[in-house]
Amino acid sequence: MKIAPRTSAAMTAVAVLAAGLATVASTAGPVAAADDLVTWTDTFEGSALDARWTLVNPDPGKVAVSDGALRIAGQPGDTYQTVNTARNVAVLDVPEGDFSATVEVSAAVAKVYQGAGLIAWQDMDNYVRSGLTFVGGLSPSGTAIETDVETGGSFRAVSFADRPGSTAERLRLQRVGDTITSSYWSGSAWVTAGTTDVSFDTTQVGLYALAAQDGTVLPAAFDNFTLEHTPGADVAPQGAFVLQGAGEAPYLVVDGSALALTADQPTASLRLHATDLGDGAVAIRTDDAPLVLQGGALVLGAADAVPTPLRITDAGGGKVVLRDAAARASYVTRGADGALVTGAEADAVRFLLSEVDDSLATLDIDGEGTGASISDTMFGIFYEDINYAADGGLYAELVRNRSFEFNSSDNGSFTGMTAWQVLDRSGAGTTGAVVNDAARLNAMNRNYMRLTAAAAGDGLRNIGYNNGFAVKAGTSYDGYLWARSATAQQLTVKIENAAGDATLASASVALDGTDTWKKYPFTLTPGSTTDAGRLTVLAGAQSVIGLDMISLMPHDTWVGPVNGRSVLRKDLAEKIAAMKPSFVRFPGGCVTNVGTFRTYEESGYTDRRRTYQWKETIGPVEERPANWNFWGYNQSYGIGYLEYFELAEDLGAEPLPVVSVGANGCGSNIPEMHDPAMIDRWVDDTVDLIEFANGGTDTEWGARRAALGHPEPFGLEMIGLGNEENTTTFEQNFPEFRDAIEAKYPDITIISNSGPDDAGARFDTLWDYNRAQQVDMVDEHYYNDPQWFLENHHRYDSYDREGPKVFLGEYASRGNTWGNALAEASYMTALQRNADVVRLASYAPLLSNESHVQWSPDAIWFDNDESWETPNWEVQKLFGNNVGDEVAPSTFDGPVNAAEDISGGVFLSTWSTSAAYDNVTVTSNDTGETLFSDQFDNASQWSPQRGSWAAAGGRYVQSSTTVNDARSIVTGAYAKDWSNYTLELDATKLAGSEGFLVGFGATGANNFYWWNLGGWNNTRSVLQRATGGSANEVKAIEGHSLTTGQTYRVKVVVEGTHIELYLDGQLQMSYDQPAPPAKVFQVVTRDERTGDLVAKVVNTSTSPVRTRVEIAGAEIQPTATVTTLAAPSTTATNTKAAPDLIKPRTREVQGISSSFEYEFPAASVTFLRMHTADGVAPVVDELSVVGDGVNGWYGDPATVHVAASDDRRVERLEVAVDDGPWTRIPGDSGEVSVAGDGTHTVKVRAVDPAGNVGEIRPLVVGIDATAPVTRAAFNQGSRVISLTAADSGSGVERVDYRLGGGAWASYDQPFQVGAGATTVDFRAVDRLGRMEQPGTLDVPAAGAQLATTVTAAVPVEDPVPLGRPVRVEVSVSTEGATPTGAVTLAAASGTVATATLVDGRAVLAVPSVELGVGSHALTVRYGGDSARAASQDTVSLIVTKATSTTRVTVRPRTVPPRKKATATVTVAAPVEPEGVVRVKIRKDGRVVGTRVVRLAEGKGRAVLPRLPLGRYHLTATYSGSSTVASSSDKTVLRVTGAGR
Repeated sequence: MKIAPRTSAAMTAVAVLAAGLATVASTAGPVAAADDLVTWTDTFEGSALDARWTLVNPDPGKVAVSDGALRIAGQPGDTYQTVNTARNVAVLDVPEGDFSATVEVSAAVAKVYQGAGLIAWQDMDNYVRSGLTFVGGLSPSGTAIETDVETGGSFRAVSFADRPGSTAERLRLQRVGDTITSSYWSGSAWVTAGTTDVSFDTTQVGLYALAAQDGTVLPAAFDNFTLEHTPGADVAPQGAFVLQGAGEAPYLVVDGSALALTADQPTASLRLHATDLGDGAVAIRTDDAPLVLQGGALVLGAADAVPTPLRITDAGGGKVVLRDAAARASYVTRGADGALVTGAEADAVRFLLSEVDDSLATLDIDGEGTGASISDTMFGIFYEDINYAADGGLYAELVRNRSFEFNSSDNGSFTGMTAWQVLDRSGAGTTGAVVNDAARLNAMNRNYMRLTAAAAGDGLRNIGYNNGFAVKAGTSYDGYLWARSATAQQLTVKIENAAGDATLASASVALDGTDTWKKYPFTLTPGSTTDAGRLTVLAGAQSVIGLDMISLMPHDTWVGPVNGRSVLRKDLAEKIAAMKPSFVRFPGGCVTNVGTFRTYEESGYTDRRRTYQWKETIGPVEERPANWNFWGYNQSYGIGYLEYFELAEDLGAEPLPVVSVGANGCGSNIPEMHDPAMIDRWVDDTVDLIEFANGGTDTEWGARRAALGHPEPFGLEMIGLGNEENTTTFEQNFPEFRDAIEAKYPDITIISNSGPDDAGARFDTLWDYNRAQQVDMVDEHYYNDPQWFLENHHRYDSYDREGPKVFLGEYASRGNTWGNALAEASYMTALQRNADVVRLASYAPLLSNESHVQWSPDAIWFDNDESWETPNWEVQKLFGNNVGDEVAPSTFDGPVNAAEDISGGVFLSTWSTSAAYDNVTVTSNDTGETLFSDQFDNASQWSPQRGSWAAAGGRYVQSSTTVNDARSIVTGAYAKDWSNYTLELDATKLAGSEGFLVGFGATGANNFYWWNLGGWNNTRSVLQRATGGSANEVKAIEGHSLTTGQTYRVKVVVEGTHIELYLDGQLQMSYDQPAPPAKVFQVVTRDERTGDLVAKVVNTSTSPVRTRVEIAGAEIQPTATVTTLAAPSTTATNTKAAPDLIKPRTREVQGISSSFEYEFPAASVTFLRMHTADGVAPVVDELSVVGDGVNGWYGDPATVHVAASDDRRVERLEVAVDDGPWTRIPGDSGEVSVAGDGTHTVKVRAVDPAGNVGEIRPLVVGIDATAPVTRAAFNQGSRVISLTAADSGSGVERVDYRLGGGAWASYDQPFQVGAGATTVDFRAVDRLGRMEQPGTLDVPAAGAQLATTVTAAVPVEDPVPLGRPVRVEVSVSTEGATPTGAVTLAAASGTVATATLVDGRAVLAVPSVELGVGSHALTVRYGGDSARAASQDTVSLIVTKATSTTRVTVRPRTVPPRKKATATVTVAAPVEPEGVVRVKIRKDGRVVGTRVVRLAEGKGRAVLPRLPLGRYHLTATYSGSSTVASSSDKTVLRVTGAGR
């Protein structure tokens, strides 16, 4: 591309700016001098279109820049009159006025109306086009330069310049004044092809390529495009205005004093004012200062500075450029960092200029009020296998027709060899045939490939989808094939290039020669990347080989969070998951309920047009029978019901299957289900489906689910019965299904439907039926123009709140532009506002393969290796990620479109019908004046658009019975301003299938009302309205027909926005046009978890709307999160070449309060998330000891469970035991361990993210950590032994004893021993099962006398810090000699220390870590000897946590502001400290930063944040652990300037 000055005759400048700037006054300027002319040339170098180009109705897969040309594969569609479906019309802006455009085009036109060339337009209903076209009999050779003109949707062929045999031309389209001339280059001169005068302005010039009338694609190539034009008219806006750039940085801001473009949306646009200086120049100011040019930069000058004279110049397409008024070749361009600087016209920023209203709108929000509760399943997805959404799409299989099952029942062009090629590379005669015989793989998989290989190296190859196999270098691809052969050999599997002369990857498969079917896996890892590979299977020897189920998938498929690696294509699944859908409706749609009703097996394996049956889609894929797809291709069921359920589970969404009830939908005429036995079987299958989803593994279908690898139920809660049924068979069969489900699964929500339309007789009939049936929910579907969604914003406001709820299962606004997305976003605010009625909603369709489109628009587009999201899907994601829990009441008061009367001209038409009209009059209701009258002496007042019209016998006759919308308009009808009028006429049906189409209120070919009398095969009378597209039904009368040959008197009364329709003097229907839509739509929702209020505001106007936001009843935080979706224009969209053009931008905005101003950008969706202050503290709800205790006592340690709740979210729990330090437990629940004998007080409090601390809740926990103590007494006289046990906690359960080491017996009363010496062992057990270490009493023989001893024990230190030894001093005394022998120290776990008495004394020592932190009761026992009796004592002590010492250092201690310091923390303790140290950074007593250091071997470090200048105090606090006490330390950090 290049810019070059050209010299030629001056072109006439025009003084009116583009449409959309009509209120901007123009200023007179001089006629352009020759050197002012601008020439722009594009030679289409590189691989992408220049940013100046815009694709209208883009189909990205059919347009490319390559080999120095723009290549457009002309698709079916046209710009003809009301059609407006031409794809990939490439246009660029041109100022209104004179221009000249030339291009070289190559196109081998050969079929009727294939054509490619130049087009100049205002829009698709006002244009001139000229191109190389095959016109058949309209020119001598059939090939001509056809020049056409269309004005107000009225088409006329201007000329056909014959060009015999031409396949390439150099064309020119030139405008001078109101005359547009088309020419072609003869080799030496320009030759005029056609000339026409036009009444419209041209604002864009471009290129088109159209397919043939029969749909045959036309490949066209364009090169050396040149556009020459004057700079355009200069304009001076009269009021405040804003400028917005195109591309990723559209927002005009002041950066310092410089003006710049940025991607960050400001809270308010920069408002400008222009003063007319004369001669086309203007002075521009902001509210505060003038714009001046300084050093080549556009800046904001001082308040008293003189503004630099500038020119605002029309650039075409509704855009303007800024120029230096003193230097006309000096334009405002975008420089470094977005700064606006002067430069060449080629680089000029093309601004969208919008006049703005200085008034202030208001958004009032009731911050504490509550509206409708929003369903947890508000926004989800509808997945249907349409547009190759499964095979060739979400299903990751790369092999097309892998099982050779394609046939003509799927698509007339399909065979078993579709996508396959036999490779006879040896030339020896290798053949391949798809056969169906007894040697098949299995009964369900009927076909297989019989390859008769004449030599090794011959075989098959598969071409895959789109361009072929898309593979990446170094990536693994997992494959397998089923094969059989009587010849053992090595099969070779390869990925080759399309030419077959390069191998990207190869693997071998060893056939064993047994001639039995076996599955052979393989892996391919390509060495290079391609999107056009081929998969080949080559024989290893001369042989006959059976092949089936040849599969290849990327190893890197989507990994679901629940079910792991899936069979789903990763990029598509990720884009679906990003919406966070709350439900998945599947598998259709029309796929669900159109077809026959036998299973494949029941049909004898012959029926390939079966209705979707879920049981045929589970189990091994090779055993799933193939079937036709309603949308004209084959479905392999590689994604079956198990995969659908798993997808929903992995998405965290509710599964919502839809099943047929045997009635026709989607226009099908396949016989319906009336056989009772068949109905019963289908009812049983539907009930079985619920068991498959929810049944336990002890049920038949739950066990089947488990056998397939998913034992856990899926938790199905909803099911849909039927889809868009248009016959009463639905009403007959529905109760059978509903009653069976309710009988067995009464908790399942059953969803019925309302047919295929948003209104009309069938819609009303089904709604009445559903109310009578008391169904849970009704599924509505509609696809309408954007205007319909805007005008029907309040549709659900009047729905019965007590009746069935609404599931909006399918909707879209018939386009993938930003304008469509805006309309849908506006409607979604209404869905949420009516969330008490509308419980679920899903956009449709979801996916589209660009090479296989049956329906458009779609949410996500893809080819074989790329995918891109539409603006519509961006809107769905925005709502899906910000659903909310309830609606907060809100009102918006701002600019609205003023109500306008129905106005426009009239026309006559028919639909596949011949009719005669007469006595047409249009009369003013106000004055009685006749506005129009015709008795058809001739047809001079009419302009036929389609059909065969002629005045004959005083009537105006349309004679064709095959043309749809055979329209003739009153000449200039679309420009008429008639309102408040009455149209009367006589109409007679002559022949055909329908009746009359009487048009009125017509302002364009696609903007009108018509009364459709005898429509729908002469069965209905319908009022329809078109607003930019096809006509939609607004009111209807059923059972109305017309009699051929009878003349009817038709009268249409239009009064303001009210319509009355009369037939033969009788009122048939009346209708009031809805009030015009507002410009701004909004809903406010509340998130319970965060307390956030989210204002969802959709501004559909072309100007920003300044708004004062007032929130009552809520304290608003000063920072809000704003997410904005906007686009360069409402016609923009995301494409494969520019997938990120329209993406949300999220930022934090300051200055938010309960009352603030915010500007919602033009044509934007804004989600303003306002954070409310949280003044409610959390509450501890649960505080209890886990397990069973006895009398309030528990074993050591005890576990205490705690849980808390908050109106939003609990951030953490804080727990303290026995007045110890508070420890943190993240989240809203947790457990704490309490240890040590005795009673303990556990205190718990909860803290929320706002810092609100709840009340402390205490719990006293008794810990019985000490075994009972038993004392024995021996009466020597009676030789009776008494045992006495005591326990300080749970109490004594029992006492055991044994004599002489014998068996243990339960003690219940004193007992007597014999005369001989013996020993008595004794022990007690408490009620918690804790057993005492046995004691022993030495019983002397009768007559022996043992000296009594007394044992006394005292702890040396109490309490003892963990880490120090526990030491107990013991003394044993008696009368007479000093006792000798051993003493022992016993804890609950047994003996822990032993010592020998010295002089009756000993010290018993045990490491405190063996005892652990807590209270301990220790038993000291002296065992006695032959002369002395045993004795014992008990001592209690406490082991406390080990002391710790924390040290914190910071290096360096002095840092500059942009450097970071590091804090090092060391915690020393007798035992290794665990846990974390919190480092708090304070300045002037205020915490300015926090770091958490996790200890490893007592040490840790943290990098501190960058800090401003100043002196900071650092406090490091070790919070302690279960064994180590807390401690802290402090230090100082200085942040100083450089050099200090």
